Amino acid sequence: MELDIRTLSIITVVFAAMSSLGMSAFGRDHSKYKGFRIFAGAFASMAVGFFLIALRDQTSQFYSIIVANFLILLGQILLYEGICVFRGGTFGIHVISYLILIPHTFFSWYFAFLEPSVNIRIVAIAIAFFVIRIASIYEIRNHSPKEHKSPVRLGSFLFGITAAYQLFRIIDAVYGDVIANFMQANIVHGIAYVLTQMLIVGFPFVILWMVSINLEMELINQAIFDPLTNVYNRRGIENMINRELANVIRNNEPISLIFVDIDNFKRFNDEHGHSFGDRVLKEIALVLQTQLRQHDVLGRYGGEEFLVVLPETGRNNAAEVAERIRKFVAENVIIIDDKEVSLTASFGLSACEDCDPDWERMLDEADMLMYQAKEKGKNRVEYFLDQS
Repeated sequence: MELDIRTLSIITVVFAAMSSLGMSAFGRDHSKYKGFRIFAGAFASMAVGFFLIALRDQTSQFYSIIVANFLILLGQILLYEGICVFRGGTFGIHVISYLILIPHTFFSWYFAFLEPSVNIRIVAIAIAFFVIRIASIYEIRNHSPKEHKSPVRLGSFLFGITAAYQLFRIIDAVYGDVIANFMQANIVHGIAYVLTQMLIVGFPFVILWMVSINLEMELINQAIFDPLTNVYNRRGIENMINRELANVIRNNEPISLIFVDIDNFKRFNDEHGHSFGDRVLKEIALVLQTQLRQHDVLGRYGGEEFLVVLPETGRNNAAEVAERIRKFVAENVIIIDDKEVSLTASFGLSACEDCDPDWERMLDEADMLMYQAKEKGKNRVEYFLDQS
């Protein structure tokens, strides 16, 4: 069985060119995702490099060996660089990866013109490929959110199998037959081409899979988070409450809800405008977050109303939390546009201890008690002393 190197080179040119065009088009239409222009450049560099190899014996060795290998290796490095940028890094931050080009280019020139040896040139570029592909695996696996688990596995497989095969190429080049002309190289090097084609075709799929997951996560976040305050919206906090209530039933633990309403909020909008009122809401959300535990749940229920869910917290402890927040809000000013703003808030608390949790009842109760706090002068916490 023979795999013609020239034919494989032309096929690789087609695959790399298509991947380059695809990455370029996607990057142009989705500029928020970084790295796609670098990916496009990587595949374009590889396409030109393999095209020059296809012209071996038809053009000078300088172009078909030195320039071709330089461009193919540059494409591999740009793939690695693109992954880094896609993950939030800065272009050029891994500048040391480009230094591989210097010794490799020297070896290509030396063993192409001074002491011609196809085998040594293969060893040189196989080592460079191995290093860059292992670095790419590290970058993919080390900086990926858990939601990218499946595409990360596929990407690691693509880079891993092609990197491992480079070791086999090195062994074959060192201990195998002397290769007089790379274009007549044995099947070992033909398979290397096939694996490279697999990487060129598979890698864009991996990246686009990650992007699709990111888009799905963004849609979910838009559905459950309030864009102004960055806390849960009404739908989001209701989903979280259902989860917490399931834990209450399963573990027989207490749970408490606190309704928080900013006192006299309308005057901020009337006196300073709605944008100022929005800033007030953002600041009060930040204040509430600083006063809660990590596993407590905070959401904007509507307008100037916030809802706090306190898992594993009974009535008395929840009352202490509400009172602490009330005092903190009342005793501290917030600065908005160089203006000192004093706030107070009214709190209604409902708790479930040793009872079957009824979300609607608890919510209605906390809402009613919050309005009682308003009627009794505001800036206070209201709750029933005897609940069951």
